[in-house]
Parts: sequence; structure tokens; C-alpha cells
Amino acid sequence: MSAYATLRGNSSNSTNIEEDDVEEIIKYQSNSSDNESDDDKDQQFESLRQQAEEIHSNSQTPGNLNDTRPVISLSNFYPTCSNIRYFRSSIEFKLTSNQYILIRGQFKFKVISGSIKLNNFHIISESDAYHDMNNLGQSVPMIQNHSITGSSTILISDLINGIEKIVKLPNPTKTYSFQLSSGVNALYIDDKWIELLENLTYKSQQIINTSPNMRKRRTFMVIGNKNTGKSTFAKTLLNSIIENYNMPVVYLDLDPGQSEYNQPLNLSMTKVENVNYGSHSFNYTESQTTKYYGFNNPVSLINRYESIVENFDKLFNDQYPMIINTPGYIKGYGKELLTKITNKFQPDNLILLSNKLDINANENKEVVENLQYENLNIIPGVYQSVKNSIQMRDLSKLLYFHQKTPCEFDFRHYLIDKSPLKLSYSTNENKGYIKSFTILNHSSTDLDMKELPFMIEAQIWAIYKTKNSINVVSNSKSPNYLNPEEFEFTNGYLGLIIIHSVNMKEKYVNMYTPNHVVEKIQDAVIDGYSLVCCRGGNSDSEVPNYEMLYPNFLKLKQNAIKNGNGNNFDLPYINFEKNLKIGGIWKPRRNLMRRSHQR
Repeated sequence: MSAYATLRGNSSNSTNIEEDDVEEIIKYQSNSSDNESDDDKDQQFESLRQQAEEIHSNSQTPGNLNDTRPVISLSNFYPTCSNIRYFRSSIEFKLTSNQYILIRGQFKFKVISGSIKLNNFHIISESDAYHDMNNLGQSVPMIQNHSITGSSTILISDLINGIEKIVKLPNPTKTYSFQLSSGVNALYIDDKWIELLENLTYKSQQIINTSPNMRKRRTFMVIGNKNTGKSTFAKTLLNSIIENYNMPVVYLDLDPGQSEYNQPLNLSMTKVENVNYGSHSFNYTESQTTKYYGFNNPVSLINRYESIVENFDKLFNDQYPMIINTPGYIKGYGKELLTKITNKFQPDNLILLSNKLDINANENKEVVENLQYENLNIIPGVYQSVKNSIQMRDLSKLLYFHQKTPCEFDFRHYLIDKSPLKLSYSTNENKGYIKSFTILNHSSTDLDMKELPFMIEAQIWAIYKTKNSINVVSNSKSPNYLNPEEFEFTNGYLGLIIIHSVNMKEKYVNMYTPNHVVEKIQDAVIDGYSLVCCRGGNSDSEVPNYEMLYPNFLKLKQNAIKNGNGNNFDLPYINFEKNLKIGGIWKPRRNLMRRSHQR
């Protein structure tokens, strides 16, 4: 049995809820999740951003029948000789009356004259300041004239930081890092949201006197089903508080699956001091406390999730308002987690995004039952489109590992274009820098230790530093293994690494990681720390397909096939055989019944 099959067979107690039923031709041999089909073998970095914006599916939750939010997918700005000017790396737009433009991509803009309204909510006046924007996998921003004099002039400029290289440009004449958008829904904040946002923004600067000697700021917690707009509302409120009162806000992001402020597979608490209207998934410059969770689903390892939430509760500073963004699980174990989170943080304002605005509606009563809060606000959720969660998580991983500096990325090269870093590991006969490995939901009794090196390869790992003594399971052939019940690290997290391969003969791993993590590892080793690597779910921790399907290797495979030697030419981690419906890999559908049984 392969290492992957061994691990897969013993992970039934933490099955990932989100599974894709699509068969794929090219797949990982050692850690396949059969996420996406990709038949174009010489394809380079695919346009993740464009796919995430254009692949839409209907939500299983019906929209609010009384919701009159307009769906805006086309700019009403028409270029003429007098209202648009082109420069080498920027375009100047003059908006009149109620004109607005939708812009897709990443760019920076400033208001030269007049004022504009962003997303029908944020008012930005004439200033020399530039605002960075990007909408990777998100609704495109809507920039609308808001000047009382009749017109506004804005300058849209290229934002070149390396991320633009991730996009395979569909237009060969395109020279900018942005483009006017059509056919993709804009972010439009409607009246119901605006009313609540303005009310909560005003409340944020109020101090709550819980006792004569105890004062604290407001706490806002956003809950709702998946893809209802929780992150959009939370971030809009965050920007509104900062731009109105110029005070820091603590943003607690407890959604490990589709998060904007978290590193991949992490939960975080961030002190945000500056307005950011664009995507925040790659900006780690603020004061942030990050905790590695290891899974995309909050109920995959509930004890660990609750422990991290408990730790954040102890770290919270009451002098700043707090916004809590929660996962989209509001039933079963997800509801139990919401109950425990509200018990910990006691939010005075609970915001529920729902398709029904009546508090007495059964589904709303079930969601808020047993939750601790002072004020409940119900607003319509946004069900217009659903992001492809797999692609968004892959995008987050790619941004993390291709980051050179906080504001610079390298997508001109694959990671494998450069030589990997080497880091030695320990066995019972050899002492290396990595003291042990652990898989958070698997004990050593569940694993064949001879297969451990294969479970280490082609996975994303969290790396910690420690000076504590730990009890490991060891032998002469495999790396030391630390049972997950012995893994009690709450501090010492250094970052994420990709372990490409294991050299069992010389006892070291080949790895890739961003520069800032390399520096932390080097400092830890110099200071006498040992290193411990851990990871969570097998499919959650796998390397994105786009990184593994290295074009030069695929071309070699194609040439071998043309020359009739394809069967004798293998590539690491990639299998070119078709999955057979009978005798191949089966993915059973859950909770499906025949029509005669649906009574």
C-alpha cells in the first residue's frame, strides 16, 4: 500500500467536507485530491484570478426575495476625446453625472479633482494619496462620481509588484496591469448594509463601562452561511471605522478556509491601522499574531481550533474595537463552535447575514439560539456568485511562497526553477536540525513508519522552534515522529515551508520557503533551537497543481510520448494514466437517495 493510501485510509475521523467529484487525468501519485482537471500539459501559470472571477455557480441558499440590490456588471462610462487621457502606465478618467467604472485587476488610484464613491459606500475626496486596489477572486470595485460640482477626475495607474505575472493575459495588446471590466458583478453596498455600517461605525468609538474599574471597546461579530458576504461586510466595517475615526481596529479572522487576513491554514489576530480597499491576503506588515491550525475546515480538529480561539481571547486588548469574522458553518459542530466563540468574546453586536430578515424566521432562530450577544442585527446576505474555494486557497498559497518582500512577488519563475534549501533531520542514529515531524490528526500507531518519508514529500508544513525536550518515536531509517497528543506548541511558529523531497541516504529534506521564513529558521538554529515540522490534513496541505506541473518536465514527457517512449518516462508526483470509472478511483456521493426513497 502506498504512503498516501495508508494515510488516506486512516483519516476517516477527519474527512474533508468539501470534495470535488471531477475525475482528472493528471494527478498527484502520492497526495492526490483530484481537485481540478488539467489536460493542457504545456500550460504555464493559469489565470487564477480570471478563473476565480468568471467561474460562478448558484448558491444552495436562495436569495432574499425582498432584496432589491442592483446587479451591476457593466461600466456606464463611454470614452470620448474629452473624458479620457492615456499615459505610459496610467489612464486618467473624467466621470460626470452618475457615471461609474468597474476595473478588474490590480492598480493604484488617486482623486485629482472632485470626489468619488467607492462601492456605493466609501467617499474619497481629492488628495495626493494613492490607494492600492486589487480584486484577486473578489467582486470588482465600483468607482462612481460623487462630486457636487458635477464631475470628478481620477488617475488609475499600474501597480507592479509581481502578482501581475500570475495572470496569463488574454489580450496580446494589453499593456496595463488593469482593464475596464464587463460581465463580472461589481461590489455594490446597498441601503440596508449602509444603514447598519454607519450605525456600527458610530458605535465603534464608544466606550462600554462594564464596571467602575473596567472599560472596553465595542466587539462586532459577523456570522452567516458560506458565501453570504461575511468577509465583505467585516472588511467594509473595518475600513469605515479607520477612515472615520483614524483609530486601530483588531481584526480576528477565524475562517481557515477562505480568509483574506490569514496565511494559508492559519488563524490570525491583526491590529489594522490603515485603510485597505483591495485584497489583503498578501500584506503582513501590520502587527499580527498568527496561529497555525492546519486544516481548511474548522471542525476537522475541533480541540485544536478551540485552543487557538482560547489563546486569542487571552491576547485581546480591550482598548481597540474588535471585528470577528467567522467560518460559514452554522449547523452541527459549526454551531457549537459559534456558541463557544460568543461565550469567549461576548460580542455586543452580532451581525447575521441571512436570506430572511425576520428574527422569528425558523432558520434565524436556530442560528442565534444559545449565542451570547447584546444586540442582534440581521441583514440580507449576498448570494450573487460563489468563488471557487479550491482556486482561492491555491492562490493564497502561491502568494505566500512567491513573496520576496511584503510588497513584492516573483511569478516570473516556478519555485522549482531554483535549487531547494537543505535542512537535516534527526533519527535515532543521527542528529539534525529538524528534531521531529508530526501529522496533527494521526498517531504513530496509525502509520507505517517506513512510509513516513513519502508522507513528508510534496506537502506544506508549518515549522516551529523549540528548546523543550520532546518524546519522539524513532528508528534508524525514518525521521523522528512526534505523536500529535504530544504536540503542545502555542509559540515558536516560524512560518510555512514546502518539502519537495526527502534524501533518506544523507538524512535531509529539500524545501522551499519565503525569504523572511529562511531568516527566522537561520536565527533559530544559531540561537540553539531545535526545529519541529507539523501539518494537518493531507489534501489541505498539498502543493498547488500549478506549481507541480512544471512546463519543462511536461515538455520532456510530451517528447517522450511522440518518440514512443512515454511509458518509460516518469515524472515525480504526477500520473498521466486515466482514472477508470470501473476499477479506478471512486468518489461516492453522500446523502443521495433514489426518488422512490425521497419521502
